[in-house]
Amino acid sequence: MIDLYPQPSTRTPGALLCAAREEAGLTLADVAARSRVPAASLAAIESDDYAALPAVTYARGFLRLYAREVGLDPERIVALYGELQIRVETPAAEYTPYVTSARRDALSGRRRGNPVFGIAVGAVVTAIVLALLWSPTDGVDQAQTGSEFSHGAVELPIGQP
Repeated sequence: MIDLYPQPSTRTPGALLCAAREEAGLTLADVAARSRVPAASLAAIESDDYAALPAVTYARGFLRLYAREVGLDPERIVALYGELQIRVETPAAEYTPYVTSARRDALSGRRRGNPVFGIAVGAVVTAIVLALLWSPTDGVDQAQTGSEFSHGAVELPIGQP
């Protein structure tokens, strides 16, 4: 017959810590105040619900603090936790590759961009180039002749104010 509600083993870190706490006559609130570990985390440890703890690193640290407070060897408790973690089978996460929209479009053969936008940009660039090339001069380059400085200029003799 399959036991639907298995009893926790007395060899788990949670069971050992709970027994040591009760033997010392401490409550969870007492241990929480002395160790500064949240009471909810201590309750999760006692029930061996390590998934309720923030991370494996926190679990190990909380186990060490809890073990010190109740007079157990912290390294022995952490070693039991490590054995428990090895025995627990965690399902492998399914790999889902991250596909960007550009990669998705390339895989599907779709082209990106709007051809009207490209034509509009080309027309604007062409208009700018034509505007720079076209100048409203009469064909004579005034920069070469210097004629813009000679109209109406008065020459003063040197030495007279």
